[in-house]
Amino acid sequence: MTHARQLVARQLLVDAAFEPDVIRAINQAFDEAWGEIASRFGTRLVVIEAARLKLADILLSIASEETRDVEVLKCFALQAMARDDRAILPIRATSVHSSNQAARRAAAREWWRELCVAP
Repeated sequence: MTHARQLVARQLLVDAAFEPDVIRAINQAFDEAWGEIASRFGTRLVVIEAARLKLADILLSIASEETRDVEVLKCFALQAMARDDRAILPIRATSVHSSNQAARRAAAREWWRELCVAP
């Protein structure tokens, strides 16, 4: 992905109306969450950009002036990404045959749930 495309989602986070330490926590949560899920979105730039924008939007919607805990932000963001039923979640390679869409979606949902396990 080009640097310019990466900046679209990042700019949303930087321009948010929060104090600098909250912005740092949000940015760190974004980087950590994206690091865990980036490979699930393949190589198509439009898909990657949409996913990054969605992740940024989710983080901004759950953040508040009291937000400082990166792990909490990341966890809620990953859970929100996993809950989005309006779109088919990207599927990582599994042993499930590609023609069985229900099984593929179930495998994907399980993988997403494993990203953020409450302590």
